[in-house]
Amino acid sequence: MFENVRVFNGTSDRLSAPSNVLVVGNVTTAMSTAPIAAPPGITRTRIQGGGRTLESLEAKAVEEARRMLLRGFTAARDVGGPVFGIKRAIDQRKNVGPRIYPSGAMISQTSGHGDFRMSEDRSRRFGGHMTTGKLMDIGFIADGRDEVLTATREDLRAGANQIKVMACGGAASA
Repeated sequence: MFENVRVFNGTSDRLSAPSNVLVVGNVTTAMSTAPIAAPPGITRTRIQGGGRTLESLEAKAVEEARRMLLRGFTAARDVGGPVFGIKRAIDQRKNVGPRIYPSGAMISQTSGHGDFRMSEDRSRRFGGHMTTGKLMDIGFIADGRDEVLTATREDLRAGANQIKVMACGGAASA
């Protein structure tokens, strides 16, 4: 839940009035100037916006997809991230952009290149919670054959054309 934010949605040149925005599963489900109650069974994290601007990353991505097409790119392979909504909108001709071949959430092991948890965050096997990366559909932490297969099948189910696996450390990871 983002509280007291002004929203730039990419379709208007004006910001909204100070608002509250409820995001569930990486999808904006409600926006109101009045308080918003969390749906039953949802643990709410409140982020105080202090009147700052909340910009839709999808709106930025939609505009960049349009620019890519105008630069002559008729197809793009996304190698990890939450682009399925943009792909659907382009495929349904609701937005302009290149064909997108998505990977979906990247798959990494505990302590691997895609494990972006803070050092104090516990593994879900030891009382931890779902990672922010997974909540945003950026990456799965999958340990062992069965979890990797499950993560792969989840990506394919979501519409992935290929799978991004980061099976070791990386130059940009701790």
